[in-house]
Amino acid sequence: MPDLEFTGERVIPGLVDTNLYNEHFARYRFAAAFAAGKRVLDAGCGSGYGAAELSRQATFTAALDLSLDALTHAREHFPGPVHLQSRCEAFPFADSSFDLITAFEVIEHLEEWDKLLSEARRTLTASGIFLVSTPNKSYYAETREATGPNPFHAHEFEFQEFKDALQRHFQHVQILLQNHTEAVTFSPGGTPRGLLETNPDAAPEEAHFYLALCSRAPLPALTPFAWVPDASNVLRTREHHIALLQGEVKQKTFWLDELRGNHAHLQTEHEQVLAELRKVNHWSAELATQLDEAKAWGKGLEEDLAAARDIVAARDAELALRNAWVEQLKAEVAQRLDIIAKWTAKHEALQEEFAAAQAEAAAAVKRLEDELAAVRVQALASLEEARQEAAAAANGYELVVAALERDIAGLHAGYASRITLLESEKQNIAAGYENVIAGLEEEKARIHSVYQAVIEALKVQLEEVHAERDAALLSLEQTREVLRTASLAKWMKLGRSLHLGPNLESH
Repeated sequence: MPDLEFTGERVIPGLVDTNLYNEHFARYRFAAAFAAGKRVLDAGCGSGYGAAELSRQATFTAALDLSLDALTHAREHFPGPVHLQSRCEAFPFADSSFDLITAFEVIEHLEEWDKLLSEARRTLTASGIFLVSTPNKSYYAETREATGPNPFHAHEFEFQEFKDALQRHFQHVQILLQNHTEAVTFSPGGTPRGLLETNPDAAPEEAHFYLALCSRAPLPALTPFAWVPDASNVLRTREHHIALLQGEVKQKTFWLDELRGNHAHLQTEHEQVLAELRKVNHWSAELATQLDEAKAWGKGLEEDLAAARDIVAARDAELALRNAWVEQLKAEVAQRLDIIAKWTAKHEALQEEFAAAQAEAAAAVKRLEDELAAVRVQALASLEEARQEAAAAANGYELVVAALERDIAGLHAGYASRITLLESEKQNIAAGYENVIAGLEEEKARIHSVYQAVIEALKVQLEEVHAERDAALLSLEQTREVLRTASLAKWMKLGRSLHLGPNLESH
């Protein structure tokens, strides 16, 4: 049956001493007299044997315990009651649910023991009875003087303290004294009940346990109660025990004689072993000498090994320093490679900017050359046109032609001078561009600003060329206007009066 851990505190049938089990089970035998036809609650049911005893008489039995292991054991070995996991300080039941509540050897385990009494009063009917037991603190301390206080107990009671605590919750309280005593009985076989004579001078302070009956209603009249278990025939039990002991003595005497014979045999073997041991000791002495020599040789080896370890340690330290130096060099190389990579990227970017600026400058020069060529062509065309007009006018007006030729020669000389100046400026621009290119090669960091300055200078010069071209065209147009005006002015009148030149009027 036992499968629940035995801690020495919880009563588990089959694991505890018979006398200990009987003194606990007797309480449930006493309580069974109040359970017939009643609704019963066993608070702190433990392994479940007591609740099962009460369920034989009760119409309904509930059993509470905080330990899930204890409840599992109770359900498996003592079916019948309803087993629930709960604290005894808070019953999971409505008011007035039970006619009888038992709490045997529970209250001393609770820190908040007063709540157990409150819950018992709440869940009992008006005439219900609460049976609660606890060990006598004074007597219990004497029995545990050698082992010390019980580590499972939170609060132990003396008689008067126990009585006062119960009377704070119940109007009617009667405390019974429980003792495990030796008695002499006279009974016919199978008699369940009988007459009991007890010592009327029993003192509460000397009792082993207190068992109290509590109720809000008057308690029924009680008579002394004693439960006689199967092992209560003390003399027969002792005689049976003595017989067993005598058998054990005979067996042990036989074993002793056998052991004595074995001892004599062992003594002979011991002498032989001693002789062998002497030989072994001599051999051991020789081995000890050899061992001392080996230890001396080993000590020399250890010294050599220690020296070698020192050398290895020094080499390891040197290797560690070199490794650190290598790591430092690697870090410096990585840093420098990173700097080179950044400068390479910057150099490539500058090269791209320089190529773009060079292409744009070349395009600007090309545009300037194209514009200069266009100006030359246009100027030549305008000059040729002026020459043709002057030749047409010079047929009748030699003076006009001579004047015009002088003007045209001067204009051509000025234009040629301007062309020469433009060519010189073009060369200067080209030379300046070459200087700019050289400057860009030397100072890549400032290429952008230099490029902008060159472009702005080119734009200004181009605007000046455009302005000069416009001035030349304006001058040519003015010349043409002069010629046109001259043909209509005094020279034309002079030609008519002299009958020279073409008949301009017919045109």
